[in-house]
Amino acid sequence: MKICVWLLIALAITPKGGESSPPTGKKLHNYIEEKDSTSDEQDNLVTRKERNVAQFGAMIACEVKDLRSPVLNGYGCFCGLGGKGKPLDEIDLCCYVHDNCYGDIQRTKMCGPDPNAVYYVTYRTQGCSGCRGYHFLWFLGYGNSKCQKKLCECDGVAARCFKSHFSKLQDRYINYDKSKC
Repeated sequence: MKICVWLLIALAITPKGGESSPPTGKKLHNYIEEKDSTSDEQDNLVTRKERNVAQFGAMIACEVKDLRSPVLNGYGCFCGLGGKGKPLDEIDLCCYVHDNCYGDIQRTKMCGPDPNAVYYVTYRTQGCSGCRGYHFLWFLGYGNSKCQKKLCECDGVAARCFKSHFSKLQDRYINYDKSKC
């Protein structure tokens, strides 16, 4: 019941803001090379804990009408929980970039001292994956407009990235054995 209520709240509060373009082609590969060359810390950045994915799932469903987010959970080396190795294709690279975007937020403590705040701070959207006005719903003291904006941008870029590369989805990477990564 709680998840349904939060999903309704997330869908009901959809305000305005700018959209970032999803990384594609060379831009996407440059991003991964930059991340790979920075440090061994990167392995820690791409390991995610389960979080409330209602807003992210809604963005994906809106952007990619034919793609159900469960298909992405477990896709390749980086979609779903955890991640290691190199992304297997563009869809997996979208997940890698998304994981690192969240990792950057955690590392900078933009959403507060609790690194788990990124898993429950909400934001407001406009359209499928645009970001706009921010609100403060969290009585625990986590979340601020900068944090909410960045979380929304991370999710929006990933949703648009999935849309851009949806036609390249490969069945062999669905429920991929992560031990091969």
